[in-house]
Amino acid sequence: MKTASILAAGTLIASIASPAVAVGPQGQAVQINTYTDSICTKFSSERQIYYGKSPKVGDCFDLNLGGGVLSLNAVGVWDKDTSATKKGHCKLYSDFKCAGKQDIQRTYWPDGGPGCLNSRGPSGYLWKSAQCFVDN
Repeated sequence: MKTASILAAGTLIASIASPAVAVGPQGQAVQINTYTDSICTKFSSERQIYYGKSPKVGDCFDLNLGGGVLSLNAVGVWDKDTSATKKGHCKLYSDFKCAGKQDIQRTYWPDGGPGCLNSRGPSGYLWKSAQCFVDN
């Protein structure tokens, strides 16, 4: 019986860690995660950008980071038709509604680049809004 329990636990762990986890849900284009540490390890929340519902690819959306968020990153960009990982980028703004100057553009590569980004822009304030895109 002990062997069966260990085998069942191993199967559950394998299913959680399977490569399918890297594929975005149907209709999802980009996922941004936020963290409560500066090195993107202590998960706080996630935000999805979609192809067919709001917020859509290219739409401006408010980030609503909150004071406890210290870093963020794009953890996935997916193809509309195949769910294959793609290259993409997000533009971050220090104003709401993507108003004013675009402070930074961050590119995401499926192989893991470029990594973790501070939750605060050059002015020292939390990022307020963003636009994300899937590159061809």
